[in-house]
Amino acid sequence: MSTPEIRPATEADLPSVTEIYEHAVRYGTATFELIPPDLAEMTRRFRALMDGGFPYLVASLEGRVIGYAYAGPVPAAAGLSLHGGEFGLSAARRSTAAASACC
Repeated sequence: MSTPEIRPATEADLPSVTEIYEHAVRYGTATFELIPPDLAEMTRRFRALMDGGFPYLVASLEGRVIGYAYAGPVPAAAGLSLHGGEFGLSAARRSTAAASACC
């Protein structure tokens, strides 16, 4: 399997990030949200983090966003999500390490 590329996120990545997070909200236990935010809300959150100078990264494999990581101000929690867990912990560890290095 190829190694995912970890890079800064752009607004063009947000449809994929929104899809990944929707799955996490609906089927996961790592968020307290009950209703998945739409693309407009995810864009608002992304811009707020970017305006604050916080890191927001994506993991991509063969041109497809498979995960993301970000850090934000307290009380906002750091976030990490991978597409359905299908890519294992490698991308999660690399994304988390890269986000931590940015702070």
